[in-house]
Amino acid sequence: MEVKSIIFDLGGVLVDLDMSLTHRAFQHFFGERAVELENGYLKSRLLRRYEVGAIDTETFLGELQRLAPAVSKAAIVEAWNAMLLGIPERRLRMLEKLGERYRLFVLSNTNALHEACFEKMAPGYEKFSGLFEKAYYSHHLGTRKPELEIYQKVLQQSSLKPEETLFVDDLADNVQAAQKLRLQTLLIEPGLEPAEYFQNW
Repeated sequence: MEVKSIIFDLGGVLVDLDMSLTHRAFQHFFGERAVELENGYLKSRLLRRYEVGAIDTETFLGELQRLAPAVSKAAIVEAWNAMLLGIPERRLRMLEKLGERYRLFVLSNTNALHEACFEKMAPGYEKFSGLFEKAYYSHHLGTRKPELEIYQKVLQQSSLKPEETLFVDDLADNVQAAQKLRLQTLLIEPGLEPAEYFQNW
């Protein structure tokens, strides 16, 4: 089936990540128990609540600060955003080229602090999301991948046919969920550079 629309994940697909930078800082601030990892990503009930918009930024920072009152909110924000390394220029050029032929979207499990950070990472664009028809972020939608509801919201709100839509993500659980809804999928495994994969599209 011909692809007419592409939905990109952000972290690990378009935005380079180094989770260890945040992980090490949080271990130093809060101790081992507060910052378990799952599939290479930080795992905690607090972070998941923040990611679906159940709590706001002040509550998120306040709860973390309670674990280490001597650590400032500014230091926590800096450590939290440290994982976001940037968006390589070749991926920006890739999106510009793909945008001439396809409807482009973002679907990301993210949060307000990270949104404010990565939206400034596209030189020449007022906001990174300006490269897309629409950006869907978990903290605005009240649900997160791999819950089927978040994919259904994107498909419905942008009138997308799943069989004509390619979903691109770096986590197998998220890709498998998309497949349940009949989307075409691409799993970005280590060593697969999106800009190279799409260079002949």
